[in-house]
Amino acid sequence: MGLLDYVKDLVGMNFSRTLRSIENEVMHRIDVATQRVVNRVVREMVSVFLILFAVAFLALACVFLLIEYFALTKTISFLIVGVIILFFALVIRMMK
Repeated sequence: MGLLDYVKDLVGMNFSRTLRSIENEVMHRIDVATQRVVNRVVREMVSVFLILFAVAFLALACVFLLIEYFALTKTISFLIVGVIILFFALVIRMMK
């Protein structure tokens, strides 16, 4: 029985080592895939933030253009810019 027990232990150790190795490889691949997704999401969030920042500055520039160049009141200028931004938002929403 000693030889049979030795073979069982040897097979059991190799099997558990193989399982651990597979588990480590799977966890590594999951970590890499998760990191790629996180990087992609962060890049998308940063780009959306920068686009919104640019839209805010362009909207303010448009308001001041309407106030100074066309001599409109501030209320009318903000209303016009708000309607323009709303129109573009609705067009983009309908495209999806």
